[in-house]
Amino acid sequence: MTVPGTWEDNSEGRLARYDGFAWYRCRVELPAAWRGQELEVHVSQVDNTHEAFVNGIKVGGAGSLPPNYTNAFEVNGTYRIAAQLTGAESGLWVALRVYDHDGRGGFKG
Repeated sequence: MTVPGTWEDNSEGRLARYDGFAWYRCRVELPAAWRGQELEVHVSQVDNTHEAFVNGIKVGGAGSLPPNYTNAFEVNGTYRIAAQLTGAESGLWVALRVYDHDGRGGFKG
């Protein structure tokens, strides 16, 4: 899926009426100068809530997932990636677990 973009716009209609969970994942290649450094990942305008993971380790999130759902669309997250996670690899796997409660889900900005 294209980011930014919503499920309704990017799924060729497959997710047009879907409300629920979806995962986004990408590999981020690190310049040599960044390896072994503390880094940050910034997440903004995700509808409705999210959790952020780096190499399978949760680094942050906004809102609350069901069953105690709270909307966090207006919350922009900045999440610290510990230097230990960036030292051994040339790249990182970044994953976001997104929950859409209603309307247009995904990355709106």
